Amino acid sequence: MKIFGWVYLWIPIYITASCPNNCRRCGQDIGWCQTCEDGYYQSDGTCYKCGNTGCLCRHQNECYGCKEGFYISDGTCNKCRYAGCLCTYRRECYGCMDGFYVKYDYWGNLYCAKCMASCKSCNNDKSCSACKLGFYGSICQKPCSSGCADQCDIYGRCPCKPNFTGSLCDKCIDGFYGENCSQPCSPNCSACSDANSCTSCRRGYYGPTCQIPCLSSMCANGECNRQNGVCSSCVTGYTGYSCNETCSTRCVNDTCDQFTEKCTHKCKHGFHGDKCEYTCPPNCQLCTSMNNCLKCEDGFHGNTCEYSCPSNCQLCNFENKCSKCKEGFYGSICQHNCPEGCSSCDDERKCLSCKASYSNPNKQCQCTIDICSSSPCTTCTNTTFYPDGNECCPCSRNCKHALCSSESTCTGECEDGRLLGWEVRPEMQCQLLLL
Repeated sequence: MKIFGWVYLWIPIYITASCPNNCRRCGQDIGWCQTCEDGYYQSDGTCYKCGNTGCLCRHQNECYGCKEGFYISDGTCNKCRYAGCLCTYRRECYGCMDGFYVKYDYWGNLYCAKCMASCKSCNNDKSCSACKLGFYGSICQKPCSSGCADQCDIYGRCPCKPNFTGSLCDKCIDGFYGENCSQPCSPNCSACSDANSCTSCRRGYYGPTCQIPCLSSMCANGECNRQNGVCSSCVTGYTGYSCNETCSTRCVNDTCDQFTEKCTHKCKHGFHGDKCEYTCPPNCQLCTSMNNCLKCEDGFHGNTCEYSCPSNCQLCNFENKCSKCKEGFYGSICQHNCPEGCSSCDDERKCLSCKASYSNPNKQCQCTIDICSSSPCTTCTNTTFYPDGNECCPCSRNCKHALCSSESTCTGECEDGRLLGWEVRPEMQCQLLLL
């Protein structure tokens, strides 16, 4: 029947050619029919012809409807007058059967023209919209692959039988060959065209039938040349045709070219050369030769890192000026100490970052988390500190004996001359001095 649009459904059935005569669908036991062709009925797995020509039936004498190209009248099916037409009475033509397509005559009357022989349905005489069972292509000129388990679509795609693969099911899976892909390749072949011709080997083997182990167990992924057994590439750290030599330990990641031994990812610190075979000058991390150092160890400078930086200087330039101080120092040659707790500070001794165990550069890194007695930090183990967020900070020097409960509240008395107000109270506000 003429159907507009495309729908592809994969249905687990067996191709009609394998089923009994007049059977449309059969199960795994291909001698037993599940569904018969129109005009036949099924009984005990066998298809029998309906009693009346053109009838659809469930037993011999029934006629509950008609096949395409017939119409029912007085309980019997009569053939439509016009070839390929669907009708409800003899002279009608409201659509076309499978194998025909709609056309109109000079007076605008619908009639059905025959599709090409291989088409199941079509829209014109030049292409097919669906193919007869076992064929595919724009004009259904190509047979479906013998590897198809079911009917293929118009592009040749189908579910595959065992041991077949590919969108058209026209190839054997690895390890098998033959017309039905049922013959196993030789033991070390991953693919072959016959028992004596491997097209690819399993990892670790080479030769016409993949019978010879690769020249080395150090081939990357076990792969080697099919003709001579030379490793395609080596595992990390090995080099040579047979991958039986080690790369220089001076190469970064111990990796080098398989055939030249040149380091793949440059040299480790302190070495140079294609194979990192040369040593850089003392105190030099990165160089191009013994006379040209690109990066010195911390604390040294010069073309060959022959000069020491000032004692508290971590990095310096050729003028002996520090570009980075060691922790806790500042100044042009790192000659001054930062406040205790600061790992770095500016020229006004203002903390920029704190040493380990110290925190809060805004308070000169005098706070610490090490003396919090609870989590979250609500009390401090040292009574001269007060809790502030998640850290303990030192009390003001204006508080007597440096005892306080917060940044601005002393516990007990103030230092002499620092009392705000005239009355003495258990908790008193004291005028703050800079720490």
